[in-house]
Amino acid sequence: MDIADYIRQSVMQAQSGRTVEAIAMMETAVREHPGSSQGLGLLGTLLLSVGRHAEALGPLSKAREMSPQSEHISFQLGAALVALDRPMEGLPHMKAAVDRNPSFVPSLLGFARALLGVGDFDRSEDVFRRALAVDPRNADAMCGLAGMMMVSGRQREAVELFRQAGREHPENREVSGRLLSALNYSADASPEEVFEAHTRWGRQVMALPDAPAQARTGQLGLVAPPAPFAFTNAKDPDKKLRVGLLSTDLFEHSVAYFLRSLLRWRDAARIEFICYSTTNKSDWMTAQLKSAADGWRVLAGLDDRGVVDKIREDRLDILVELGGHTANGPLIALRRRAAPVQVDYLGYPNTSGLPTIDWRIVDAATDPPGAEKYCTEKLARLEDCFLCYSGAEEQPEDQRGRWNQWAAAWGTPGAIAPPEQVATPTITFGSFNSIRKIGPEVVHTWSRILKSVPGSKLFIKTKGIGTPAARRNFETAFAREGIEPGRVELLEAVTYKSEHLRSYERVHIALDTFPYNGTTTTCEAMWMGVPVITLAGNTHAGRVGVSLLQAVGLPELIAKTPDDYISLAAGLAQDGARLAELRASVRDRMAGSALCDGKAFAAKFESALRMMWREWCRA
Repeated sequence: MDIADYIRQSVMQAQSGRTVEAIAMMETAVREHPGSSQGLGLLGTLLLSVGRHAEALGPLSKAREMSPQSEHISFQLGAALVALDRPMEGLPHMKAAVDRNPSFVPSLLGFARALLGVGDFDRSEDVFRRALAVDPRNADAMCGLAGMMMVSGRQREAVELFRQAGREHPENREVSGRLLSALNYSADASPEEVFEAHTRWGRQVMALPDAPAQARTGQLGLVAPPAPFAFTNAKDPDKKLRVGLLSTDLFEHSVAYFLRSLLRWRDAARIEFICYSTTNKSDWMTAQLKSAADGWRVLAGLDDRGVVDKIREDRLDILVELGGHTANGPLIALRRRAAPVQVDYLGYPNTSGLPTIDWRIVDAATDPPGAEKYCTEKLARLEDCFLCYSGAEEQPEDQRGRWNQWAAAWGTPGAIAPPEQVATPTITFGSFNSIRKIGPEVVHTWSRILKSVPGSKLFIKTKGIGTPAARRNFETAFAREGIEPGRVELLEAVTYKSEHLRSYERVHIALDTFPYNGTTTTCEAMWMGVPVITLAGNTHAGRVGVSLLQAVGLPELIAKTPDDYISLAAGLAQDGARLAELRASVRDRMAGSALCDGKAFAAKFESALRMMWREWCRA
């Protein structure tokens, strides 16, 4: 077969969702036709598309040597280098391709995303806008620009642009997916709007073809679900359960810190856990999770169909998906059932919208009675808290001893102040939450707190805020609220966990974000002895803080309104004795609470899974 036939058939397979088969075909093709730069370029492009970046580099480099003027090959080579964390080598190749053809939108978009990835927000915005100048309704350009705004402190603009993209492209499931994720961060999005966005995405996904030969039928709402799979699991309600945990984040990631206790404290006689990682990334946390699990599978490089087929081979009873709509997650693959019972948990603070996800695991604080109205799944509410935190092993000691030594600086028993501020003690509020969660309403409220506590300061540390564009956006936002520049310190996220946690030495009181609360950040703050003020919202994302603070016995730090939030923060800042008492006790409260009781949590989690399984057996 000549190279043209190989390329044509491979492209058809890839377009039908059979990327693995397309790659295998092109590997054969380049062995038979090693001098074809077009064949090598396509092989590299396909490998890139499934995340096999290192493997893509070889064929793309050879293709570039053969065809140095090819815009496509130059661009893909640059993309591979950027993906391998070699942006200084990759970006010039991408720029050269864009310069040669400045009206080719796909290259403009790829270059803009690469610039965004290295934190060059200003140039990224410029290139996204160049793409929109060529194609003003381009969905990828609109969503890409909105995503750039989201991570550079322009949340309100970002959400509105996502909404505009959704209105202009109502049938585009990728646009729908980006919109629904963004709405979790929006203070003006109603529960009805957010739920409708999730269910629209679910309908679009269920309308996708299940196999290359199956044609898509109908418009939105007239769907052809994937062909049902006949599971042959024995309907024994008391059998030892075989449970899968599917995630992109089985390394040092927030998800892993909450998953570790479940694996360690499982009842091995009643349940076994098999972990499925959709990435090759691994580290010390991966090793700990792997040693605690009953099985470990790496699904990196597989397309959606391949992921499900591999999971089915293990004949699971229940599959728990841990990422939801977070970036690069495998949720969409589960439109084809991988297990008789499918569950969503932990990584995403909202409904999946996918009809094939049967349950979500929550608690009564995050999802009180009535929350079912906004979920496509049934809700399994765990007692006390739906989370169990296990970060203590890698975290430094809290600073209560040092804080107590500094208390005398204020001349008030129990008052606290860092040593560098002994002469003129000041309260420092802090937040280490994601930049996406710090919207205009949060900036306004935090500014009111600063005004309520004369001389106080605010310390914000988060990924992306150190870039020139983000720093400028936040400095401008606080200035508009009348806050002097010296009262707000913006610091880029640090690399090492221990360094990150020691930053809490500089914080007296942590301020939670809203309407999207912190989770790991709240746990880390409390573990380091820092009390957290949270504002209860009306969604799961806005009530995680309620769950965490109730679990550790600090409901008095939960505000019901923004005014209440301000009063709580200002009141605690002005009560040195109470603040010192909290700094001396929060870690112990947390360590002795349901939030850190791994054994009890594992039992509750397994009980919930057993309930789901018994319901399936009765069906």
